[in-house]
Amino acid sequence: MYKNELKKGLGKSSILFMVIMLGVFFSGCKDDSSEIDNSPFWELQEIGSTASLRGVFAVSDQVIWASGSSGTYVRTIDGGDRWYVNTYPDQPNSMDYRDVHAFDENSAILLKIASPAVILKTRNSGMSWNRRYFRDDKTVFFNSMDFWDKDNGIIVGDPIEGRFQMLLTDDKGETWYEIPPERIPPAEQGEMQFAASGTCLAVSGSEKVWIGTGGSNARIFFSGDRGTTWEVFDTPIVDGEGSKGIFSVAFYNENKGIIVGGDYREDYSRTGNCALTYDGGRTWKLVEGENSPYGFRSCVAYIPNTGGNALIAVGTSGTDISEDGGMSWTNVDTTGYNSISIDPNGRTAWAVGADGRIARSSLPNPGKYRN
Repeated sequence: MYKNELKKGLGKSSILFMVIMLGVFFSGCKDDSSEIDNSPFWELQEIGSTASLRGVFAVSDQVIWASGSSGTYVRTIDGGDRWYVNTYPDQPNSMDYRDVHAFDENSAILLKIASPAVILKTRNSGMSWNRRYFRDDKTVFFNSMDFWDKDNGIIVGDPIEGRFQMLLTDDKGETWYEIPPERIPPAEQGEMQFAASGTCLAVSGSEKVWIGTGGSNARIFFSGDRGTTWEVFDTPIVDGEGSKGIFSVAFYNENKGIIVGGDYREDYSRTGNCALTYDGGRTWKLVEGENSPYGFRSCVAYIPNTGGNALIAVGTSGTDISEDGGMSWTNVDTTGYNSISIDPNGRTAWAVGADGRIARSSLPNPGKYRN
């Protein structure tokens, strides 16, 4: 059961892409080739942790936060030259922070997924944390968090009494309130979300949000008004079992988006693991056969400032890139990662995974991808 197994912890290179890199991926970086299968795409960082990391947020190319199991949160303010690794002191062995959202080098929010569900916020670089939400209820299970802007954000969780749980904030995460369940369309029996990467939802503009589901049904829940009203759309992503569905949602703008996932139990399967939309999620076109990502993928992200042409996707079987808006993919790394975040300028990508794995990739000039 993916819900039970993943939520406890799921965790060469293309010649074309290397040419694009102009022959220089990581000038001056240390040699971690024995640890990353001689692949030049990711530069593995040494942080001294064995936590399973699933949350990652790049505020800039210098400031990156990450989070994961055993109450672990990680931070760098100099682009990875130095990492600060800490654990939240309150029962760290039972704390699994599957998502993190950071505002700057000092302020961040951690999302603990299961009972008791907890939202923590720091304003002083993690020296102290304030509890902003607490629910000691075995039915609660949060999956992902995102913000439209610095004040307004949303958290989504698995169904309680047949409807997905959703929280909103309008004060930078200081207080959270529930969207009334009666506003939210009912979930199908066995339908759920996934806490694989903190990216089973995406936001755009000031009010739009898309939420991907899986299990019995792989669907998109869409609201254009921050959860006041909702529509639900079917997708071609593989579903029907607890290990299958949509694991990650990304939108380049209000119309152009992508979903990835598949079946985590068959993480090299390329069947039903990626689909594209050009109408805001109402209809989806499956990426099939040799054009699809090279296996189950738990996270996908557009590279900013590329016109929506360049993307990166990661999963337990490796990393893929696309240079044509997701219509075709090239495998560039076989190391498993859970989640990725790309800095707002599109110059540096960060990936996190099992055993304290954090890696960096220096990307080419974003202008290269423009038509």
